[in-house]
Amino acid sequence: ALRADGSGVRCWGANDADLLGLGIAESAAAQAVPVAGLTAPVSAVELGQSFACAVQGANALACWGADTDVLFSSLGLPAVTAKSSLVQSGNVADLTIGAANLCLHLKTAAIACMGSNASVALGNGTADAQSTPVEPIVLPKDISIVVQGPGDHACAITKAGELYCWGKNDRGQATVSPGAAVSIPTPVNALGGAKTGLALGNGFTCVVSAGAVKCFGINSLGQLGNGSTLEEPVIQATQGLQTGAVSVGAGPKHACAVKADGTVWCWGQSEFLQAGK
Repeated sequence: ALRADGSGVRCWGANDADLLGLGIAESAAAQAVPVAGLTAPVSAVELGQSFACAVQGANALACWGADTDVLFSSLGLPAVTAKSSLVQSGNVADLTIGAANLCLHLKTAAIACMGSNASVALGNGTADAQSTPVEPIVLPKDISIVVQGPGDHACAITKAGELYCWGKNDRGQATVSPGAAVSIPTPVNALGGAKTGLALGNGFTCVVSAGAVKCFGINSLGQLGNGSTLEEPVIQATQGLQTGAVSVGAGPKHACAVKADGTVWCWGQSEFLQAGK
């Protein structure tokens, strides 16, 4: 959790590979504890499956946890414990992280991505890992929302409400129709309506479009919320969310949405009750 005054970040739960950023080998924390070594003000924080990052101080990037070895050390960057300063001062508004990469949402409304480029998840037309942030090519520079998924694909919504996706596409999570990975941002035009919410799971994408939640991609565990586990290369309307949806979020294999009346709706895998039942 990011403190409202920007004074720091607090985490709790399991601490495998120092995921909580404590700097000590504690197995878990039952209550919120501060991440060690961050410089205030902290303006953004994002969690991945096994690592986390924050924008701290003069817009410098700090990351901690297990996969930072992939994100930083394999690229020949300074040690993670040095809290590598990789962000241009004063130019970062937010960030989103994937399996072993991240995208920065700049104050100019453009985005820039770095790290592992498995499944061409950085959107710059190559499969080469990037040690410094690069802008995805073709993508408009007026982005309002950008999300990196946990399974090597990413999507962004422009201020005009247009959806672009790129990266891994074996289940149609980037283009609706399954196929080869997409190396540059590609518009998803079949949704219709202005897109105001976006969430990415492992192999699927969900969007709030004109108040309705619509999803596409893998559906083996009901990740699309259409009352079925069949997979078809078409965008699916999530049951019960044809109107009134204001936001959507996703874990690796489930998703939840909030409606204007304050109710929360969830679907997909619920092995640990993450979908509420």
